[in-house]
Amino acid sequence: MHTLQVALEDFSVQNESFYPASGSATLPDGRTLAQLCPTGHNPVNPFTREVSAVAFNADPTPGRRGELAVNPALPASYLIKANGPVGDTLAFVLSSGQ
Repeated sequence: MHTLQVALEDFSVQNESFYPASGSATLPDGRTLAQLCPTGHNPVNPFTREVSAVAFNADPTPGRRGELAVNPALPASYLIKANGPVGDTLAFVLSSGQ
């Protein structure tokens, strides 16, 4: 969750203070949010060790361990949510401005 948050904040810094509203949003130089992550792709899911699915403007899919979501994903703000080890949505949420 923190890696995704750092990438969202980096995107905003490079995009005139606007956050991406979708996973396909690009910076002026053409890079996507996933490309701003340290590995060059979405963060690795800690439970499956595969690249995480990141949903935009939807909550994480119930039952999908480690799935990330940005909901809402607005140009001026966001909330990051995630599923835990059994696929339930965690109560812990990260937001813009934290």
